[in-house]
Amino acid sequence: MRVIIHIATLLISFLLIFASCEMKKELTGGLKPNEPDETPIDPTVNGALDLHLNVHPETDTPETKAKAEVAASVNEEDFEIQIIDSAGTVVQHFDSYRDYLDTDKLLLKEGVYTIRASWGKLYDAAFDAPYFSGDTTCKIEPGVVSTIKTDCSLQNAKVNIRYTDEFMKVFKDDYSAVVTNGTGILTLDKDEQRVAYFRSNENIKLIINATTHKGMDISTKRELTDISPNALYDIVLGIDVSVDSVIDQLVKPGIIVDVAMHDRDTIINIEPPVLPPDPDDGPDEPNVPDVPGGDGISVVGSGIDSPVEMTDAEAQESAVPVRVTIKASAGLAKVVVKITAPAVEAILQEENPFDLVSPSEVMGGILTGVGLTLPSAGDMEYTLDVTGFMKMLGGPGNYKFDVTVTDKENKSLAKTLTVIIK
Repeated sequence: MRVIIHIATLLISFLLIFASCEMKKELTGGLKPNEPDETPIDPTVNGALDLHLNVHPETDTPETKAKAEVAASVNEEDFEIQIIDSAGTVVQHFDSYRDYLDTDKLLLKEGVYTIRASWGKLYDAAFDAPYFSGDTTCKIEPGVVSTIKTDCSLQNAKVNIRYTDEFMKVFKDDYSAVVTNGTGILTLDKDEQRVAYFRSNENIKLIINATTHKGMDISTKRELTDISPNALYDIVLGIDVSVDSVIDQLVKPGIIVDVAMHDRDTIINIEPPVLPPDPDDGPDEPNVPDVPGGDGISVVGSGIDSPVEMTDAEAQESAVPVRVTIKASAGLAKVVVKITAPAVEAILQEENPFDLVSPSEVMGGILTGVGLTLPSAGDMEYTLDVTGFMKMLGGPGNYKFDVTVTDKENKSLAKTLTVIIK
């Protein structure tokens, strides 16, 4: 028996050593190209990426068969993978983590990369539409296999509506709750079995409409602020049974909206190591951090780190949100935008670029005409929503919105929002 165990141990060790040697050979140029015209691997500039995903589950939702089916549909092997270099260019793309696993080895040039994994599509509001994503920064070094773990979690907030027995004794069962975050809207009624997902980090308004058994229509409103991703907002509708409102209950009953927020506090965020500047970075880059604090300016949102992609039909229907959040702790002085899109440039002509804080009379009329809300001088936060511009860009192509933010202390930060219409 000991001999068999010893032989098995030797065999496993041999396989592991062989696999390690094969990887080492590939990184050091020990393997010849498969094809004559294939470029040999240069161990002085190439490293290998060993990527692992860690998908955190959603915050539990009161169970129904439909809700269980949505949760069961999330599979880490279906996550889309993007590998983005320090210039913001997607250098490798896999439709699924499964496709990535099917590759023998992923070799990358030396440098700093962002590994982005995502599943689903992020809507303003939609039923049964969870969106998971996670980013990890890593440094690829020559001849080194870099093992990276990317944590992915739900980026939406969920809303669930329930009611007390007392509520149903007073009101008919045809009540409805209109839920909106300002850009998306869903209506939840008594029979709704689907999960309601909303874009997080935006306030959510509730409008409850109900009819008493005696035929009286009652409506009440409630606003939820600071909506968090991967949080469940469990809303319970009840009746005001306080002593002071007994008479009111007989004439016009009041609706109590009890909101409990549940989230998962077990998510582990892996902090990337402090990395030296990429050697390809030019000396003329502005030394302004893209985070609140420090120099106090940030520009974050869709299309900044990687392009927003959509079909021409989606662009014409403004179906894909394209917006960024701009923050300046010292207050905004200028928000200059330059649009690179031949169709739009032909219309704007000398009005491009333009300052959103102090636009010309002509440009101000154009911007308000497409539904754009303009910032005021001194604002510390502003959401630039260019979703309405998508149908004006001219069809399939690559388009850019160069945004330069200047605060009251004359500090500046430039970012580019990129849109790809297919």
